[in-house]
Amino acid sequence: LVNQMGLLTIVSWSSLDSYFQIFLLNSHFTICSGGMCVGGGGQRIQGSPKSSAEKEKREAWPSQICWATTAERVRGWVREPESEWVRMEESSCIGMSLRALATATLPSPPAKHSTSPVVISTIQTWNQLRQHFGLTEMSTMAHICNNHRFAPATLDATFKSWRQYSGTLTVRDFYADDKLAMFEELMERLQLPKGNDLRHLQIKNFLRKETTTYPRTPRHSMTEELLDG
Repeated sequence: LVNQMGLLTIVSWSSLDSYFQIFLLNSHFTICSGGMCVGGGGQRIQGSPKSSAEKEKREAWPSQICWATTAERVRGWVREPESEWVRMEESSCIGMSLRALATATLPSPPAKHSTSPVVISTIQTWNQLRQHFGLTEMSTMAHICNNHRFAPATLDATFKSWRQYSGTLTVRDFYADDKLAMFEELMERLQLPKGNDLRHLQIKNFLRKETTTYPRTPRHSMTEELLDG
C-alpha cells in the first residue's frame, strides 16, 4: 500500500491483533489478495464498481487501511514504551513523548516536534484519522510530563520527580468522581508531596485550556478505545 504521502506501508494481516482485524472487517476497508477483495463487513467484492458512490468508496479504502495500521503502530507507542523500536523513535522527539504527540489537541504539526520522517508520517496519518472521526480534543491518556502542550512540565523538573511517588501521570489521574480532584485528594491518592499548590494550579489552567468539559472529566472517546482497548 502507498499512503497519500507516497510512503510504502507493508501490511501483514496476521500481524494485526484480533481487535484490529475486527476493526477492519466491520469498517469500510478492503483486503486484497489474488484479485479478490474483501470489503466492509467481510463481503467479497469483484469486478468494477457499478456506481460513482461505490467507486468513491473503494478509492477511499487504501487510505483507511493505512489508518488502521497506523493506529496499531501508535498503540504500540502507548502500550510498549520500553521496547527498543519505540525508544528509538522517541529519541527523535524534542523534549516530549510519542504519547504526547499522539494524544495532543489538534492541530498539532508533528514536524515541529520530531526529526524522524517515520514519526512525522505516522503522526500525520494518525491526525488524519482523528480529524475524520472528530477526535480533535486532547485524550485523557496524555502525559503531564514530556508534553509539548504543557510548558511548565518541560521547564520545571519537579513535575518529573512526581513519578517516583505515583508513576507516570496522565490527564485522567487528576480527575475523580467525574470532576477535577482537589489537590489534597491528589496528595493522598497519588502520594504527592506537599508544597505543590502552584503546580496544581498550573495543571488546572492547562486542563481548562485543553478540554471543553472543564472542570468535568473529559468524555471517553474512540481515541481511548483505539489506544487502550
